[in-house]
This record gives sequence, C-alpha cells and structure tokens, in this order.
Amino acid sequence: MDSLVTAAARALRAGDPLGALKRVALRDDPPALALRGVAMAQLGELTQARRLLRRAARGFGPAEDLERARCLTAEAEVALAARDLGWPGKALDEARRTFTRRGDRENALHAGLMLIRRRLLMGEVDAAERLLSALDLRGGSHLSAANGALAAFEIAVRRGQTGPARAAPEIRIDGVLDHVGRVALEEGTQRRRQLIERKLDHMLEQEFAQHLQWLEERSQGKLAHGPFSGSSSKCRSRIFISAADEVGGE
Repeated sequence: MDSLVTAAARALRAGDPLGALKRVALRDDPPALALRGVAMAQLGELTQARRLLRRAARGFGPAEDLERARCLTAEAEVALAARDLGWPGKALDEARRTFTRRGDRENALHAGLMLIRRRLLMGEVDAAERLLSALDLRGGSHLSAANGALAAFEIAVRRGQTGPARAAPEIRIDGVLDHVGRVALEEGTQRRRQLIERKLDHMLEQEFAQHLQWLEERSQGKLAHGPFSGSSSKCRSRIFISAADEVGGE
C-alpha cells in the first residue's frame, strides 16, 4: 500500500477528513476512492460519499472480495444515516456473508446489526427481532454489544414494553470507554480520552432520551414516528474508521 493512501487512512482515523482528502482527492484507484468516500461521509456529504464508495466497490477485483464488502457496508451505513431505505438490503447481506466466510467476525456482526437497524426503520419489528435473536454477540467487541443492546431497546419501545425500555438507560458500556482510553493513552492523549468519553456519554443519553420521549407520546395516543426516523447530517459509525484502517493499512 502506497504512502499517500496509508497517510490518508491515518488522517481519517484521527478525525481529519480534510487532511485525508488532501492526500487522495485527485486519485481514482479503488483504495483512494474508498478513503475519499469515508472522508466525505465524515464531512456530512452523504450523497457524494455514497457515489465514491459505490465506485470503489466496483473497482475492486474478484480476488478483493473483502475490500468490496467493506465498501458495500460503508455505503449501506451512509444510506442509513441519510434515512434512505431504497438501497438493496441484499447487498449488505452479501457483504455480511463475505465477512463470515473470510473470518472477519466483527464486521460480520456490524453488518448484521445494520440489517436489524434497516428493518426497524422500515417498521418490520418482528423481522428485526428474529435477526437479533439469531445474532451471536458473544465474543464480539463492546461496541457491537452496545449496538445490540440499543437494538433490543428499540424493539422493546416499538412493542410498548415500558419495563425493558426504562431499564435500558442503566446499560453501561464501560468496555467501550476503556478501549477508547487505551488507544488515547497509547497515543499520549489523555485529554482526548476525556473529551471522547463525555461525547460518547452525551450521545447515548440523547439516544435513550429520544426513545423515552417517543414512548411517552405513544402512551398518550399521539401519532409519532419511530425513535430513529429523523434525519441525520453526519455518520458516526465505527465502520468508517474500520474501513479506513483496513483499506489504508499500516
């Protein structure tokens, strides 16, 4: 992997999409296109991000099925962030099978959780629950476990099960914060860890508060969309950082 692609991947991992674009903006090879797509997603330019990730996926050859699967998964992530449910779920399921076949269990779990999220956004709660019950999150990352808990929480909310819904804010994801802390300490950025912890806590509080508000409105007989039916201007997913690391290498 050439030095510019590697440097661009590191810039994305550090949260510097403009720095990444400075290195690969004029390149059209598949790895560079994938990194450009990730950078545009981080900047909130979702339409352009999807276009670039789609081009990258088409550019990878038959022997590069894992790279293609990562691009398909990242494109699906962008579509979900844009609340565009018109993209084919079969492509994401194909990527999930590729991850499983190639031993990339964490991305296979993430793709499975995204399929659940898509079903929930489409209002297919029974299908989402079946997918979640078939997903084995044991041994996965703390982040996958947290996303699985959020999916279970939303299913409970959609079914009007107030007990599980109100208990969900007590879910702790200290393992995620510990992982973030280890990375930050290795990079010598303790202050950055504290900022990330506060941001993550705030994000989860907002997610739970939004679910509970929707539950209250529903209990009062008001018509309301699902808790995650609003628009999103930015993608927060792990897959973008993961895709940048895996495409860019070290």
